[in-house]
Amino acid sequence: MPDGRVVSALARAPLFARLTDEQRRALATLATGSYFGEMGLVEGAVRSATAQMATAGEVLRMPKNDFQAMLQAYPLVAMQLNAEIIRRHRKNVSGALDDDGKS
Repeated sequence: MPDGRVVSALARAPLFARLTDEQRRALATLATGSYFGEMGLVEGAVRSATAQMATAGEVLRMPKNDFQAMLQAYPLVAMQLNAEIIRRHRKNVSGALDDDGKS
């Protein structure tokens, strides 16, 4: 996210990548309690996806400094986060290959 925050959605939220101003590609639907924005914070890059709430709910935000402090204080959380980032990346790559008909 541009403001350097990881976000947890307390409602269903479709996640998509914007291809053009008019087109977007669905990536996943986040379940209640899921988080997003962590990949950009870990990588130091701008966000690669956008979430849009599908139902009424709450959004919790964690500033980048708090996120980094949490990962340093709780190495197990950092390991689990890395595993989730790898899982999501593999799923996205697999989906891109399926879309291109190359898998």
